[in-house]
Amino acid sequence: MEGSIVQIRLENFITFRKLTVSPNKYFNLVTGPNGTGKSSLMCALCLGLAGKPRVVGRATNVSEYIRYNAESAKIELELRSSKGANRKISRTIFRDNKSTWTLDGFSCSQKEVEKLALDLNIHVDNLCQFLPQDRVQDFAKMNCQTLMENTEKAALILQKMKRISFLH
Repeated sequence: MEGSIVQIRLENFITFRKLTVSPNKYFNLVTGPNGTGKSSLMCALCLGLAGKPRVVGRATNVSEYIRYNAESAKIELELRSSKGANRKISRTIFRDNKSTWTLDGFSCSQKEVEKLALDLNIHVDNLCQFLPQDRVQDFAKMNCQTLMENTEKAALILQKMKRISFLH
């Protein structure tokens, strides 16, 4: 399915020196004991898709995601594309809270990555589509109106994705 995660690569991100994860094509579950990095993986997904640190609720600045004693952290995401080659996003985060971005191997802006995420119907700021552990209480506190709006947005996204895959 377009936009699904093919691979996640991390370097010096939170506690991971190096990590590569290649999710299954259809359904994935991240399990493990406390402190093994499950939430860190969600943080990497969010930040790699141009989400703001407030979305994951763990830190205020992106530099707080850099591993202790490292100068920078790197997040690389490969997303499935139905239009040819998979899309590759890379974000390097520096101690001064600045980031550099590449899209498919070419330097780009954060705005271009945000646009790609939207084009792929990925909305990391919608708690009905992307629910980090540290934001579960925010989800539980949503009033009926907000919950309904976010659910409808997520449902429209799913409906659009089904229609697209039906056409292929």
